[in-house]
Amino acid sequence: INPIIIPRSARNNLKQVVHLSLEPVRINNGQDCMAADFLAVHKHVLESYVSTLLTEVRKLKPGSNTDPNAGFTPLTMNKNFSDLKAYREKYFQYLRNPEAIFDESTKMVGPHVFVFPHKMFKEVELREHFAPFFAIFEYDGAPQLKEIFRDERVQNKAMYASILGDQKASDDVDQARHLLRQERHTVFVNESLFGDVHANMPFGGRGTSASMIVNTSYN
Repeated sequence: INPIIIPRSARNNLKQVVHLSLEPVRINNGQDCMAADFLAVHKHVLESYVSTLLTEVRKLKPGSNTDPNAGFTPLTMNKNFSDLKAYREKYFQYLRNPEAIFDESTKMVGPHVFVFPHKMFKEVELREHFAPFFAIFEYDGAPQLKEIFRDERVQNKAMYASILGDQKASDDVDQARHLLRQERHTVFVNESLFGDVHANMPFGGRGTSASMIVNTSYN
């Protein structure tokens, strides 16, 4: 469960922030354990971020896995399609693009953008969808970020966290990075985990489910 944190200063770098947010969709339609499973977006940038994200999402066209121009393709790694359907139905009122494609017969699932208030963070399911589902939570300041980082589900299962903000030095990016490192998360700032460097470097969080532990025994 790898969070993306989008602080207030992201409004100065919105196009690039949205581009990086969509990278897991472009690479493998969100079917990757390294893909972010939820986003925390500062309230002062929330609506502009969601609006820009939806604009880019609506440009993506469905296609086959052999079509280089496809914006998204049928799910091939997801074995729990019924779980996706249940999540979509449960939180449908928070879905900002209800027109998003969801076809069980072809397993074609377009990007879904769910937006929740901060007060719902404890009750909304945090899960690996292996699908292009964006679960976005509004936050306002460091105290609410601490609540998110210290949630047991995040503590146990976050392998890393990304901060996508202003390209220039900014206090809110530094603050988020400091808070995350206090909670022992590997932190990336305005970079892609899918790049040549980070993808081959060790990373992980504090929980046993957020790193790889190998036990080998011999008789």
